[in-house]
Amino acid sequence: MATNTTSICAPKIANFLKKYLKQNKLDFPSLARQIYAYHSYHYRKAARIIGELEIEIYHSSEDGGAAYVTAGESSFTFGNAVNDTNRDGAIVHEVTHMIQDMRKMKLSEVEMELDAYFAQALYHVRDGSLSVFKRTVPGFVGEPMAEIAGRFEDKRSYMLTRDFRDRRDGVRNSLVFNYKNILKKTDADVRYRLDGLAY
Repeated sequence: MATNTTSICAPKIANFLKKYLKQNKLDFPSLARQIYAYHSYHYRKAARIIGELEIEIYHSSEDGGAAYVTAGESSFTFGNAVNDTNRDGAIVHEVTHMIQDMRKMKLSEVEMELDAYFAQALYHVRDGSLSVFKRTVPGFVGEPMAEIAGRFEDKRSYMLTRDFRDRRDGVRNSLVFNYKNILKKTDADVRYRLDGLAY
């Protein structure tokens, strides 16, 4: 059962994003296309939309992490696995999905997850809490994505290297395998264009 907590949580999420963005830029490329697709102003716009209560936020009493849902009215859902330790990274991850939706980006589900995990890892690199990231996400994502984010933070040109491509492709292939063999989704690596926010 999910409880609507928009009026309580939306201002907190918006304030967290605004405070974080005053000290840190969130400018990075889409990992699949290697073109800069995410910018701090996108996160600021998302914070404004959330702060104005235009996106509903739910808390679920069931086990599970966070999700940005685009079916019907766009919303966030936070499950029991999201707590004080990993909440902010989960917010950055899900707001990255919101930005993909806002911008009507054409990506596959796997590419969307790659970018959202990267944003989350980048947050934890800067926060000094990579151990939280590695504990929170699937093992095949945690180590390589933490390494990618750390090396990108040290040197932006890292994404032009063979090492980056190998690590990214390893995570991508594992995500595709997970979608196909565990979640039984055969189209997770097919690109499609998001419709944009529903409001």
